[in-house]
Amino acid sequence: MHGQERRHKVYLTCEIVTFSDLRGINKFPRKPTTFRDRCVQRFMTDSKLRSGSFSRERALDSAISRGYLVVPQLRDAMFLKRIETTETEFGEALWSEYLKLTKQRAMRPVYFSQLREEVCERLLMSGTRFDNQIARIINSPDRYRTKVYAGGGALPHLPGIDMLRKDLPPKTGTGEYITYLKLDRAE
Repeated sequence: MHGQERRHKVYLTCEIVTFSDLRGINKFPRKPTTFRDRCVQRFMTDSKLRSGSFSRERALDSAISRGYLVVPQLRDAMFLKRIETTETEFGEALWSEYLKLTKQRAMRPVYFSQLREEVCERLLMSGTRFDNQIARIINSPDRYRTKVYAGGGALPHLPGIDMLRKDLPPKTGTGEYITYLKLDRAE
């Protein structure tokens, strides 16, 4: 271990906007290109505030009423809100990323950890939320368009990914870790 570099990906799972960010806005681009711009645009849309037409107090009231956590700062305020993903958005991202990994072929096995990493990066969600969504789909297949079939076995060693306890996949009904998934979808 000595001398080896350890890396873990961390995804922001909440939107972060400061009052300073809001004050500096004149007009939004139609398609925000940065995470910050997307957060500011969503805040402005959620709060129904127009750029340049609100006070700090109005922004605070609007943020609180729309479920943002407000962290006051000496000369500013930070607004935080968990990024929510609908079941439909999750299902579409899951299917799309699966097809990329299988070269557009259904019912081909992919490593659970590899699919989780791709979907979590795309949706900015935690691995635990991914695991919970997969469990829901497996346990209630009639509710979802995408069908998920899990298989257990020995955990793969993927280059550049150290398996920590928090990275372990959920277990199958027989007590093995889910190591691969196969997906199918009725069109």
